[in-house]
Amino acid sequence: MVQFIKNLGELCERYDHFIIDIFGVIHDGIKPFPETLRTLKALKLSGKQVCLLSNSPRRAHNAAHQMEMMGISRASFDHIVT
Repeated sequence: MVQFIKNLGELCERYDHFIIDIFGVIHDGIKPFPETLRTLKALKLSGKQVCLLSNSPRRAHNAAHQMEMMGISRASFDHIVT
């Protein structure tokens, strides 16, 4: 049976590591989605490891810089893989 979840908060207690897609999940290419900053902060405050993932052809540091320009701090995730 498939279990549908409403948000990552429902999974937070069950897992220590989260791999989260970037484009379309974290931001829309221009700005973060409404719950992005709060969710990333909550994961980090809970001691979770956060790895952001993208199939973007750009290097990870460039993707991180783009997100920083949108207000997504590098402190809000542990790793980024592109």
